Amino acid sequence: MIKSLKQLATEVGFEYIGEDVSIETVSINSNAIKANSLFVAIVAIRDGHEFISSAISNGAKALLVSKKQNDISIPQIVCSNTIKGLRALAKEYRKSLKMPIISLTGSCGKTSVKEMMVTLLGNRKVHFTQGNLNNYLGVPMTILETPQDAEFTVIETGTSVGGEILAAAEIIQPDIAMITNVGASHLENLKTLDGVMIEKGKLLRALSKDGTCIVNLDDERIPSYANNLDCKKITCSMSNANADIFIKKYTINNDSYDIQISIFGKVYSYKIPAIGKHNLFNSIMAIASILATGLDPEEFLKNTANIQNYKGRFSSQKIANNLTLVDDTYNASATAVKAAIEDLAEFDGKKILVISSMRELGDEAENYHTQMGQWIAKANLDRVFLFGNNEDLDFTLLALKNDDRVKLYDSKDTLGTELLSFIELFKNQPTKIIVKGARFYEMEDFVKVVCHSVRLDHGI
Repeated sequence: MIKSLKQLATEVGFEYIGEDVSIETVSINSNAIKANSLFVAIVAIRDGHEFISSAISNGAKALLVSKKQNDISIPQIVCSNTIKGLRALAKEYRKSLKMPIISLTGSCGKTSVKEMMVTLLGNRKVHFTQGNLNNYLGVPMTILETPQDAEFTVIETGTSVGGEILAAAEIIQPDIAMITNVGASHLENLKTLDGVMIEKGKLLRALSKDGTCIVNLDDERIPSYANNLDCKKITCSMSNANADIFIKKYTINNDSYDIQISIFGKVYSYKIPAIGKHNLFNSIMAIASILATGLDPEEFLKNTANIQNYKGRFSSQKIANNLTLVDDTYNASATAVKAAIEDLAEFDGKKILVISSMRELGDEAENYHTQMGQWIAKANLDRVFLFGNNEDLDFTLLALKNDDRVKLYDSKDTLGTELLSFIELFKNQPTKIIVKGARFYEMEDFVKVVCHSVRLDHGI
């Protein structure tokens, strides 16, 4: 909560007009004004100043503008550019926050790890990134909304072009930071995996000497990058016994993983729901971050049983006696696609994959779609339904060497019909379906098709 908006604006050097107010929330959408909200009139494709009257009528308590407003009833902060102004206010407000601030980025898994951190912290007061507010506007909004009495803050930051992570890191100034992994995402702009590492590494470079970097030892690039940082470090691995934190052993039951973890030489046990093998490592990263705040493992490991997956991010549900459906449709980086295929390969029963082509791979599209075919071939799946960019998926089919278990579809309707027919053939056998795809292709349509069919079959 910003107790004095006037004081904050004055400290930044902006003109403040009107009575002083307290602010709890920030909005850039005049139709989504929350309690005690600062409305920021962003000038982009549309000019936010055109929606000021709507924002006021919807309850905005103050404005951030670049065009001074006349005859309005609420206070206003006037600056030359509202995007820069938003960032400047957040950067100044950050100086007043005393709680540990954890920040994370990565090619995939960052939202899952963030949600795990929040779950591990249990009943403590935690402020954290909501939804997809992890970009150049969302990060400063999240900082400005941080309550002064929060015990912990967890901020996710993403990127699609060079410079976004640096811009976020300058505001966040994290006490604890991590990169979940470096994979083939946003290569259209970042070009190479080394380019991804350089971009995401800007978050780690924002750490002070007293800050802590959580290091994924299993990543090809992160460890060598982290070696050059002048800060504390906690290393993590799935199996490398040289890591500060690593998994000694795990077993999978029907609905959970039972895990033994070594933390600085001491062995602890915990459970997480069976929400994908890749989430074993995500849980390690989350645990390491909470450890870095100074909490004892005994205080929070019991909360791992409450971990669940975010909608569209490997969200698993048993929708019939023999049918498990995994909704992993939020997005599809190469790393995440490989993880989904590897998880499906371990299932003891019929294995069905519904997957789209990947996007934003630039010149590497042929390479990674070829690799996707190799991953599918190795997994020995019972049926694979492909949808998306035919040019890219032709490379996948070529790698599969005319495997008749794999088919490319031009029509969602046709794919959906044949998917349901295949499910019907094996309805008396344990079956797992993973639906995975790039956001552009809205692969959640197939999740809905399957769920609707099962409801009809059961008269629901």
